Amino acid sequence: MKSYPHCPFRRNRLALSVAGLTLPLSLFSLNTQAQSVEEADERIPVVLVTLGLDENARQVSSPYELVDADDLLSRSGTLGDILENLPGVRSDTFGGGASRPVIRGQGAPRVEVLSDGSGVIDASSVSPDHAVSLDTMLSRRIEVLRGPASLQYGGGAIGGVVNILDNKIPNYRPEDGADATFILRGDTVAGERAGAMSLTAPLGENFAWHAEATYRDADAYQSPASQEKRVQGTAAKSENAAMGFSWVEGDSYLGISYSVRNDEYGIPGHSEAHLDCHPHGIDLHCGGHDDHEEEHDEDHEDEHDEDHDEGHEGDHDHGTPWVDLESERIDLRGEFDAPMDGIHRIRIRASHTDYGHVEIEGDEIITRYRNDGYEGRVEIDHEALGGWHGIVGFQVSDNTLSSQGNEAFIPEIDASSYAVFAIEHRELTDNWHLEAGIRLENQSYDPTDSQYASFDEDLFSYSAASVWSLGESHSFTVGYAHAERAPAEQELYASGIHLATATYECGLLTDPAHCGNGIAASPEAETSGNIELSIARFGGPLTYSLHLYQNSIDDYIYAQTLAQEGDFRLIRYVQRDAEFTGFEAEVGYQFSQNFGVELFHDEVRGRLDDGGNLPRISPARTGATLSANGLISNLDAELTYFHVAEQDDIAGYESVTSGYDMLNLQLDWQYGMEDEYHYFIKASNLLDEDVWNHTSFLADTVPLPGRNISAGLRFDF
Repeated sequence: MKSYPHCPFRRNRLALSVAGLTLPLSLFSLNTQAQSVEEADERIPVVLVTLGLDENARQVSSPYELVDADDLLSRSGTLGDILENLPGVRSDTFGGGASRPVIRGQGAPRVEVLSDGSGVIDASSVSPDHAVSLDTMLSRRIEVLRGPASLQYGGGAIGGVVNILDNKIPNYRPEDGADATFILRGDTVAGERAGAMSLTAPLGENFAWHAEATYRDADAYQSPASQEKRVQGTAAKSENAAMGFSWVEGDSYLGISYSVRNDEYGIPGHSEAHLDCHPHGIDLHCGGHDDHEEEHDEDHEDEHDEDHDEGHEGDHDHGTPWVDLESERIDLRGEFDAPMDGIHRIRIRASHTDYGHVEIEGDEIITRYRNDGYEGRVEIDHEALGGWHGIVGFQVSDNTLSSQGNEAFIPEIDASSYAVFAIEHRELTDNWHLEAGIRLENQSYDPTDSQYASFDEDLFSYSAASVWSLGESHSFTVGYAHAERAPAEQELYASGIHLATATYECGLLTDPAHCGNGIAASPEAETSGNIELSIARFGGPLTYSLHLYQNSIDDYIYAQTLAQEGDFRLIRYVQRDAEFTGFEAEVGYQFSQNFGVELFHDEVRGRLDDGGNLPRISPARTGATLSANGLISNLDAELTYFHVAEQDDIAGYESVTSGYDMLNLQLDWQYGMEDEYHYFIKASNLLDEDVWNHTSFLADTVPLPGRNISAGLRFDF
């Protein structure tokens, strides 16, 4: 689809913005072509796997966006790249192989990435140069929740949730033979070659099986801001395969799948010039302490140069370091429809992951990462009790994260959590809907090395929201969410050099005499109080929506830069009270059944309560989309322009990031009895702008891609 995809005029698209359950408040704009929202509500009930909801669109109060399979066809690259132009969403880009979404100024570890409702166990939340170990090419839909979703998914979802829904485990049995999908895609800016195939078929009377595979290979991408033709270290390659099997009976199913992912991608901006840098309190010292150390450093550098030269022939991307990643995952999923009186549905999700990656320079493995563990959750969707209906559930998880090697900066840590939660709904009148929820959770970390202290914290979260329908075309939502999050592993235990982000990192529990101001930290859980208001008009030619939010966070954890040497920084995780405020606004007008326009704007500010800005906060974005549907037969066109403002509200040691203009054009052609044949061609960054991303650790060193033409096709048969 397009660059700013939340457009209410796209054919066959349902895009909702609703405000929230745990992040209560929002408003929604429904995409319609010749239908009113009232008609759409009757025709399409909202089924959100992420929230466990199945009800009328107007009664949902969690802010979310849907990206369906047709939209995903034209979105390539990393997960952050795929989602970065949704309202309120950006990306912490890190070359061509890794990025995660940033939602309303919150990134990892406050945005939870899920695989069909089950947590993803990898190392992507530890560092932005680590890829998310999921592929989206064959996904049937991605659900994105903006704001706290910690009632169902814990503290890691205090900023939002991205739920990638796939078909690995069939939840239906094809009646007329097999269902198959075939995808091809490519582009010019990185020479991308990508493809995917999947097959779902019946097996006997009550069973089905599924097999799929995806492949993507892209060279280092081009950028007008790069001194060389291509940005070194941005090449990426991934291969994925999965097979699943399930029992299906009516609307109930139970199945299991096995999937494997292999990635190879470069680490851009990596420099060994600061390998000898280390902290002295709040100062950064680079170089030896005396002549002996200088000689030792020179000898070490000579040895390293010899090793590097010997292994240079095996280098990826002209000598830049690269990541070799492998992840194996087993999933168990089940849903049981009306298993007993009083129970509408029971949902089961469980997974086990064996994840590892190595970071390589030449032929030498520099660092190894592993993260092995499991997660399980059960949700019971009950019928109305005393006028309240909703879900109750519990969740458990356990994993072991470790790193070894020259650039290992976190010890081996056993992490575990368990939680119970309930989320309830009630219709007081036909026009007044209430939601309320609660979650009790325990999070603990136990380093295997006794020199590191253990951490154990009980967490309590709750929320309430109210949605009013004002007449036939307006809604108003107000909500409050109290959410608590325990510090993540790297925020507590980081200690060491991290060349990928050009930092020396020190966690909250790192010796403050070695790194910091000498005052020992006493880590506390983050406590977020999020208030959101929204108003929306839907139906008719004129639609609009406005979301306002204020998120006050006590003991907010962030990486504070203490000192800098060139591009290399000494950072220490600290806790300070902070506040995030922002809004997302959209106004659309449908001139006719075929032509429409939408204007949009989003922005967020992140400030410390005692003064100063937080680092890597997304700049404001303003734009417009012109859409024309059914120009020739089933040909749709969309032209999008937006301006990203200069970011000069910066933290200490940050640089001002220049703004830029983005112009994109996309053509889509779908035909067949059920639009099963889909072709697209898309031109991105038509102005060939120099683009620097302020939310990235590489904001000053690695630009984003330049002008690009991409094309692809999808056949469903």
